[in-house]
Amino acid sequence: MKRPARVLFSAALATVLAAAGASPALADETDYTIDNPYAEVPWGEWSQYTSALHNHSYESDGGNRPAERFEDAYAKGFDIFALTDHNFTNTTWDRTDRPESNDRGTLAYLSTDRLEEMKAGVGRDGQAMLPISYANEQSRSDHLLTFWADFNNQSGATLEGNIAQADELGGVSIIPHPGRYTGGAGQTGAQGLIASSKPETVQKYVDLFTRYDSAVAMEIINKKDGDSASDRILWDNVLTEMMPERPVWAQSNDDAHSNGALGFSYNVHLMPELSEGAFRDSLEAGTYYASAKVSYRELGKDFVSQGNTPTISNITVDDDADTVSITGVDTDSVRWISEGEVIAEGATIDLDDHDGKVGSYVRAELIGPGGITFTQPFGVHGGPGREVVEVGGIELTASSSTVTADRPVRVTTTATDAQGGPVDLSGAVVAYDTVPNDIIEVADDGTVTVVNPPLANMAVKVRATVIAAGQVHTDDVTLTVDVGSTDNYVVAPILTGDDDVEEYVSNGRMYLDSSDLEIVHEGSTEQAVGLRFADLPIPAGAQISEAYVQFTVDEPEMSTDDFAVDIRVEDVDDAAPFTTETANLTSRTFSEQSVRWADVPLWTVDREAGPDQRTPDLSALLQQIVDRDGWATGNAMAFQITGEGNRSADAFESNAGPVLHVLWTLPAADPEGEREAVVDFEVKTNEGRFLHISEAKAAALEEVSYSTGRVVEAVRDFQGRQKSFVVTVATAAKQYVVVVDAETGDAEIAGVTQL
Repeated sequence: MKRPARVLFSAALATVLAAAGASPALADETDYTIDNPYAEVPWGEWSQYTSALHNHSYESDGGNRPAERFEDAYAKGFDIFALTDHNFTNTTWDRTDRPESNDRGTLAYLSTDRLEEMKAGVGRDGQAMLPISYANEQSRSDHLLTFWADFNNQSGATLEGNIAQADELGGVSIIPHPGRYTGGAGQTGAQGLIASSKPETVQKYVDLFTRYDSAVAMEIINKKDGDSASDRILWDNVLTEMMPERPVWAQSNDDAHSNGALGFSYNVHLMPELSEGAFRDSLEAGTYYASAKVSYRELGKDFVSQGNTPTISNITVDDDADTVSITGVDTDSVRWISEGEVIAEGATIDLDDHDGKVGSYVRAELIGPGGITFTQPFGVHGGPGREVVEVGGIELTASSSTVTADRPVRVTTTATDAQGGPVDLSGAVVAYDTVPNDIIEVADDGTVTVVNPPLANMAVKVRATVIAAGQVHTDDVTLTVDVGSTDNYVVAPILTGDDDVEEYVSNGRMYLDSSDLEIVHEGSTEQAVGLRFADLPIPAGAQISEAYVQFTVDEPEMSTDDFAVDIRVEDVDDAAPFTTETANLTSRTFSEQSVRWADVPLWTVDREAGPDQRTPDLSALLQQIVDRDGWATGNAMAFQITGEGNRSADAFESNAGPVLHVLWTLPAADPEGEREAVVDFEVKTNEGRFLHISEAKAAALEEVSYSTGRVVEAVRDFQGRQKSFVVTVATAAKQYVVVVDAETGDAEIAGVTQL
């Protein structure tokens, strides 16, 4: 999809961006020097060419023949295309050295005549498509896209070893979907921010880019932003450490495993001609920008692309005036980011207006009805740098432990320095997220409101994350969303990428980082699918009245008519995390009882999550585990799905992983009187440790006797630096107020009220 380099103005942003004859910096202004990655681009003369650099076929785990992938890209107007199958080097598109087929299907490539037609632009008014040779997604370790390097990594390879090998062979490499390995995949809230900001994680990538100039970029958008939801945060953190001396360019790619997945994320290269040499120059010099129709953090999960993504028709840098200006097409707004913070909005940024906010670089994001476009970073020399806030620890408190639709709650984050003194957080990043993430909403000022009232009372965790001076600090509180029900409702998403897995039945190979779940056949390959739901707030003795797993459709074209699977639960008190050990799923002990899932309509709509994507009732399986002697609140359950046919669902890495829904209640009170107490909750000590409170831990609670008791409220009581917890426990007949020492966990009853 070649974009002519012509100057256009959208209706929403028809602005002249740079004033002619800008004056030099005034005496009291900072004298900045700006490194412009587009400095050598003659805007209006060079053309713009769109690339798709991360794609798969039957040669690895894709859903189409190689020739079908090439034809689809050609039909969609791409100018540059690379086939990057896992651990397979694609040489030429008309190769004849491959077998007729493999276990996935026919390995059909182009004829030489057809390849030449594509290079000549036949059927596209002379708009050619450039094939990139010697492309591979090296996948024996953290994945790496390599180009112009004729090698294939072997078992035991490492990410750095693969970068070094590509470098030695004169190739270029790009780090794809780093969020899969940082823990940021699928995370749009504070969890992704935390994972992408850990100093050791950031340093890992800083070291790699520092050592190897041939490692030119990292993906910041991948596969509809599932795996990459937090990778812009990681990119900013890496740039903060490396700029202005060493830029790292941004890539946006579909990671398309089928034809239907191509066309959502791409890069637009400014080049004098469509040739392999000009393209490599663009990759290395950063003379391109990254665009996407999906970007969860910036556009929101409900955004629907309408029209073209923003394009850039001109960029000017005025070193005398310390300004950078952009002319955007199909653009409603422009915002400027430095070291992870939005510091300005508008088509032009004047660095002199933002002293103390401008760090070692700035970059721009253009947003319009069609999506978002990211420029490469502009290096900044000079200036005072960004103000640094140092934090020793944080504390999250809530005005009440119960929130209702008509009674909001306020959570407050306070910070102290290493000496215990108060710290102003206005210069730090403060973020809130919740689990589940769609029941309550936390505003920037800490106001908690119910946005989607649950079916019954629900426990929701609120977490605060503060990032300051390269350090990450977190604290959390649990709120009860009270809807006046006697039932309790649990919505438990998959919490990490290692908790939804696939195992190849033939050899036991475990696949923990797939962006989708093939339930249960992938082509001709039979798989078992494993799901683990952790930290379940279901107490011992609960009666499960309803339970099911909700999936979201991915690759609907893969659905088959012959679909029938069996679902079993792991027969243990607390399911352990999955690992890469051979057959780590199927070697576990699962229940003899199973639930059959069959007669399911074909999944035909991408991203649909409705009744047809919902399992049958699994309450009998859950009840079997909850009734075990060792079951306790906070334990995990794991499920295995086996059978035949295919329904493809998003995994955790695609930001729409499986979700377990459970409706439960406690047994009715004993009419003969209350039975022995069941006291079961956790408190956090001053040192951040968790203490489990039960009769065994708190002997003073022995006289509390009830069968249907529940913790109504748990608040922190501050008296100087001493902390305690005041816990209100209600039973059928009495209400107890229990004071728990936050240091030792010792408890005593402060009052009893007859109800």
